[in-house]
Amino acid sequence: MRQLIRRRPVSRCNAAAATLALAVAALLAGAAPPAALAAPPEKEAPASPASPERQAPASTTPPATPPAEPTPAALAGLPDLPGLQGLKYRLIGPAWGGRVSRVAGVPGNPSVYYLGSASGGVFRSNDGGVSWSPVFDGQPSLAIGSIALAPSDPNVVYVGTGEANLRGNAAPGDGIYRSVDAGKTWTHALKLVGHIGTMAVDPRNADVAFAAILGHGFGPNPERGVYRTRDGGRSWQQVLKKDADTGASDVALDPSNPNIVFAGLWQVRRRPWTLTSGGPGSGLYMSRDGGDSWKQLTGKGLPDGTWGKVGVAVAPSDGRRVYALIEAEEGGLPAGDDAAQHRRRQDLPARQHASRRPPPRLDRPQGPEADHRRQRRRRRHQHQRRRDLECAAAADRPAVPRRGGHPCAVPHRRRAAGHRHDPGTERQFDR
Repeated sequence: MRQLIRRRPVSRCNAAAATLALAVAALLAGAAPPAALAAPPEKEAPASPASPERQAPASTTPPATPPAEPTPAALAGLPDLPGLQGLKYRLIGPAWGGRVSRVAGVPGNPSVYYLGSASGGVFRSNDGGVSWSPVFDGQPSLAIGSIALAPSDPNVVYVGTGEANLRGNAAPGDGIYRSVDAGKTWTHALKLVGHIGTMAVDPRNADVAFAAILGHGFGPNPERGVYRTRDGGRSWQQVLKKDADTGASDVALDPSNPNIVFAGLWQVRRRPWTLTSGGPGSGLYMSRDGGDSWKQLTGKGLPDGTWGKVGVAVAPSDGRRVYALIEAEEGGLPAGDDAAQHRRRQDLPARQHASRRPPPRLDRPQGPEADHRRQRRRRRHQHQRRRDLECAAAADRPAVPRRGGHPCAVPHRRRAAGHRHDPGTERQFDR
């Protein structure tokens, strides 16, 4: 009620009544009446304080004071901490858009890095990743799939647009861009709608480059495969292709001999509700003449059956060592020596290879506690199996676990004491 009276505006009548009451209190105290009694003020004026000997009557309406406006720092009842009034919020970044799909660095210069965002363009760092600056915002396509720097000239940068990680929301690009001044200006080298996952530049000549073009993710198109340029991106040639449903997933050059080129083809189709990966079009290919002719690599350690996505890389320290990451029923990480003439397979753990891992059971409890219970149950079963084998060896018969009883004829404590095997005792314990 007191708050309502304080916030209520005071009218002229209430102001006059308050002035008259204060004048009567002043006369009783022996002071002269205020001049405001003869002529009431036209405007509202604050009342003079009452005498300390006599207080004003309790029914007198106190002067209204407007409520104080809350400061922004004190909104929602939060106090404004001392010393923080001058601080302002700022974005510390780096503010790239979406996930990072590709990174690249300058060999010999640990301060310069480039990153490509799935939907935010290309960023460059000159201080080892502490701060990032956008260098691709002026281009029409900001979905980045690949970045490649020329080893002979780090100022030459190739960017392939269109994220090649075919999620349901993967955005396509509009081709390949090239920069000769470390990202300050760009030239649209190849106009092609689709996804470009990998690019490789000849370590001897910055004008020679290869691009693994996956093509359209949601439909077939003939512009799939491996492309090559020999004039700095002014013209491109499709040097390896399979069909309209198969695109190129990876391409790699031998650093010691750039005429040796490896490429992976991937037959894939993305749909809004699923991903169909694998088919007869997938495979690993090799060229010994700079991409003019190609040969498919099979056998000698490579998995059999239908392949899916194929990744390939050549060791920078030894061009004879080639690695291929293959999605297959018996997939793994084959490593090839002597330029893929002799290959051996290095199996990956099941947790690192999706094709060999069984699908998760959604009805099973998840979390650390559930995993711990399953591990304890598994160890208990293994221990029980070891006991069954020991008892079967002692009884000279095969170990056949029985529900509700131990296969041993005699408990371990009695057998250890020298108790001999008794078939009747076995039936008694099995019941």
